[in-house]
Formats: sequence, structure tokens, C-alpha cells
Amino acid sequence: MRGFFVALLAFAASWLAGLLPATAPAEQKFAAPPSLVLITLDTTRNDAIGPAPGRPSRTPVLDRLAADGVRFQEAIAPTPLTLPSHASLLTGLDPPEHGLRDNGSFALPRELPTLATVLSERGYETAAFVATRVLDRRFGLARGFDTYDDRMVAERTGEYGYPERDAAAVTSAALAWLTERSLERPYFVWVHYYDPHAPYAAPGSDPRRSAKERYRDEIAFVDRQIGRLLASAPGAPADRVVAVVGDHGEALGEHGERTHGIFVYRATMVVPLILSGAGVPTGREVGETVAARRLAPTLLRLLAAPGAGRRSAPGTAVPGTALPGTVLPGLDLGDPPPEAAYSESQMPARTYGWSGLTALSDGDHRLIRAPRPELYEIVSDPDEQNNLVREQRALAGQLRDRLLGLEAGFTTHQPLPLA
Repeated sequence: MRGFFVALLAFAASWLAGLLPATAPAEQKFAAPPSLVLITLDTTRNDAIGPAPGRPSRTPVLDRLAADGVRFQEAIAPTPLTLPSHASLLTGLDPPEHGLRDNGSFALPRELPTLATVLSERGYETAAFVATRVLDRRFGLARGFDTYDDRMVAERTGEYGYPERDAAAVTSAALAWLTERSLERPYFVWVHYYDPHAPYAAPGSDPRRSAKERYRDEIAFVDRQIGRLLASAPGAPADRVVAVVGDHGEALGEHGERTHGIFVYRATMVVPLILSGAGVPTGREVGETVAARRLAPTLLRLLAAPGAGRRSAPGTAVPGTALPGTVLPGLDLGDPPPEAAYSESQMPARTYGWSGLTALSDGDHRLIRAPRPELYEIVSDPDEQNNLVREQRALAGQLRDRLLGLEAGFTTHQPLPLA
């Protein structure tokens, strides 16, 4: 009888073995997380992307990305300056919080997590290719990147004396790194294009054309290079997220400002913001006001969405709420409530001894806090020509109080002196 039971147990064990894998995995396997391509467009107005009344589009690549994903029509930059704006895009913080409020003065605090440090900890290969010395590694944005390419050898000098390289050179450098990837690990590559910054001199552009036309020539050139970048990036488009965002716009003479850096009007503060790829809805346009700094927590949410990464928890390691309308319904935890966008320019105070400017963009209204406050209704007055502060004192007071409350809630960090 004992022999019968031994034989029966052996048969059961053999039968079960046929149903189970030969070797059980040590832990549950998840689908590979998506890679990330972050493209930042320096000095790019939102209305320079796509068609406009009486003007055909000169950005077919970006138009296709927007059609295949989500485009935000009212994304507000934190500041009209390159370094502090990029610091906000990578940390999710406003300039008073991360401490960088001008170009070339300080470095990002070491204790602050960034998109690159978080993704590096998650096992991503990381690289950045920047096009101007304004984003040189000494300003602290290189943390978390395995490769931080800020070489400007044999390139031109820009309007303010900063060496820069054009979109073709930046794209070639990025592709040299990308084509070496094995895809055994996901990658995060940040590619920065500086060409729309003055002076406007795109290859083949006629210098006799107006500044506005030459500016659009620069953006058309960048669009072609983005097409080249994405066409040769490794992996299938469905296996990566592509994010395109402007750091600030360009005034082009509006409100008496030729370029950018001083005022906080919409011409320099409303920027392109496009998301496309893995986990992103298609054909969606978001019209509500959003802060561009919310891009970092949004990307971390997308890359950690259930079924898209090694972990199913969609947590982030940079502060801030994700942008609305950016996650497929099956993966969405619900859109966050509307959030007013903070903007500032400290360049007038630090460079010229004038007053600094701050602004709050909240739905249909913008308040600019200045020696003479300004209030605009942007639907009927998108160019901000009719100051309503006297006619709508109560609303101006409410927005001023909201701005003060927002500033009171900032957790500030001290920027680092440059070595």
C-alpha cells in the first residue's frame, strides 16, 4: 500500500510539473517601460506652431505629433528666460522654489530631484544634448544624465555672446548616442533646440526678409530636424513617449519688446506643449490654462502607468500635479482640478534696477503685478491691449490675493554659487 501512495505522489508531481514553467521567475515580470524623448524649443511662441489665419503651417512634424497625441493651447512658461525655465521643466517647481531666477548667476540646488535623477534611479539610460552655453553643466542641470553634451566647438555666437550650435549639429550629436542604444534598457534623451533665439539666421533664410519671417524660418528648420531625430530614434514609436515644450516665447515687437526677458505678456509666456506616444490619448486638444512646469510629474506618471512600466504605482518623485487629459482612460486616476499658473521676470530688477514682474494666469484672466497692475481677459483680448484693472477692481483683488497665497506656500531652496 505504501508503494502505491509513493507512486501516486510521483505521478501527481509529474503532472503538476507539466502545467508549471520549468523555472519559476524570481519576481513578476512587467512590460518594458517606455523610453522618453524630451524636446525643448527655446524662444518658441505657441502660435508659431501649426497654421494661422492667412498663413499655412511650416511645422508638419510637430503638427503630426499633436494630431497623434495631446496639444495644450494655453501652456504658461514660468519665466521668459532659458535657464530658470528649464530648471522648472525638469523639477516641476516654480523659480522662487528652485532658486534659479536669471541666466548665468547660480546653479540648481543639489537636493532637488529632477526628471533625469528619477529616471536614472529607475534604470533608464540618460543623455542630454543642449544647444547653448546658457545650459552649461555648471548650472546644475546635468545631474542624473549619464551623458550631458554641452559642447559648442566651432559653432556661432548668439545675440548675447553665448556660444550656440544649430539644430542640425544637435540632432547629429543626439543620433550618434541614440544609434548605440541596445534597447535592453529604456532611454531618456533630452534634446534642446536654440535656433529660434535671435539673431534669426536659419540656413537658406533670406536676410532681407522681416524679423517675423526669419523667425519662422528658424522654427521650420527646427521642425525638419525634429523629423530627422524621430525618424532615426531606436525603437517603435509606440514604445516611447515624445514630449515637446517651449521654454518661453518671443515678443517680436509686441508691447514694445523686441525679443524676450523683460515682460510677462502672453507673447513670451504661452508656449507649445505637445505629448504623444505610449499611454497618451490621440487627437486631443486642451484649452484650459496650465503651467508648463507640470510636465515633469506628468511624464513620470505616464512612464509609471499600469502596464507601461516595471511598477504599477503611478507615483512621482518630483512635486506637482500632472497635466489634465494626458493619460488613456483605462490608466487614468482622474484629472486634477484646474490650477492657476505662476510666472515671473526678475530680469528687470536684477539687470536694470527696475521692478520685477509676477503674473497669475487663471482661466480666462491674467493678472500682472507691477508698479501699475494690469488685468486682462484673454478670450476677448488675447493680445492684452485692454487693461481692466480699474473696471474690475474686485476681480483684480481676488487674483492678487491668490497670487500672494501661492507665493506664501512656496518651499524655497537656496541656489548654489557657481564654482
